[in-house]
Amino acid sequence: MPDYASYGDIPLPSLEAVHEPRRAVCRAVGAFRVFGASVAGQDHVRRGLPRDDAFVVGTCGPWIAVGVCDGLGSRPLSRFGASCVVESLVRSLLQATNGAEIMAAANTSGVGGVRKGRWKTLWHRFLGRSRELLKAARASYCLNPVGVRPVVCAAASPMMLNFDSHTSRRIVNNLESLDETPPNELHISVKQSFAQAKDDLISHAKTLGVSVEELGCTALAVLLDTRTGKGVLGQVGDGAVLQLSRDGAFNEVVDMPETDDPQATFVIGTSTLESALRINRFCMTPGEKNAAIFVMTDGLSHDLLYTGRKDQAATWAKSVNRLLSDAGDLSETANGMLRWLDEYRMSGSRDDRTLVVITCGNGGENQR
Repeated sequence: MPDYASYGDIPLPSLEAVHEPRRAVCRAVGAFRVFGASVAGQDHVRRGLPRDDAFVVGTCGPWIAVGVCDGLGSRPLSRFGASCVVESLVRSLLQATNGAEIMAAANTSGVGGVRKGRWKTLWHRFLGRSRELLKAARASYCLNPVGVRPVVCAAASPMMLNFDSHTSRRIVNNLESLDETPPNELHISVKQSFAQAKDDLISHAKTLGVSVEELGCTALAVLLDTRTGKGVLGQVGDGAVLQLSRDGAFNEVVDMPETDDPQATFVIGTSTLESALRINRFCMTPGEKNAAIFVMTDGLSHDLLYTGRKDQAATWAKSVNRLLSDAGDLSETANGMLRWLDEYRMSGSRDDRTLVVITCGNGGENQR
């Protein structure tokens, strides 16, 4: 039975709460490894401001889901939006994939073609099983934000699946409207997850008693099936998702639309998803150590992509991928990536920096 677990930043509980200034996580699933790290920018540290970036790496059976958000620096409370959205995106993506797993199993066990009326039955069967799945969730793992020793962090809790009646009814209606189309269509899962994250952000703003504009953030999400290496990603606003291919090419997977104001960006919560959301597919062959996916906020992507030559970015990506895929101790390697993010200096680079890398490695060891 698959387990749900989430690693990274959690939704902040009160208006006084702040993210830890540094955060790193690591995880191995099948032939793939995931490393994530986030640090407060130099400008934030100098002014005593909290980190506004947030990220979560979630796993469920063979699936990996990643959410990365950058809270707007002009909004003092944007960290609350960032932490809310990453949790919502990853939770929704893993919900969708697990529902698909159960429906696929039903098909292979003799149910045959799933008729329109069958979606509701299968979905409620999934809801009943989800409570049992929660019991198998593993303790979350993160690295000490100020030292080098790995510690168990109870604050990063197992993925909580909030199946309230409204959500259940909405998903059942969506499934029934698909008729014979399999509900595990990755493109649909990402689109619905961003719509859910926007709804959750609006609700979170009401709970905090602030306008949704105060929680403005950009958002990136990646969903990967480690059995096939096939994945899909979505992006609203700046930041970047780049793929390192086996031929050495290092390119953005999504071309984002331009805004009228070059200093502005699309944000989840206030932007219209139809115009702001971009979705694309990618594929990484399991066991192919020359390929990787890099997810980053603009604090790193601007340094990497817009202040140097493109061939230098590709060389950097190959070096990072080689280090991560060959690492023996995953936690030590994640901590090294955290230190690099925190310590490298570049003129004009003052923003928070967040990087999540999905790479192929030996897999299986040190899965914490």
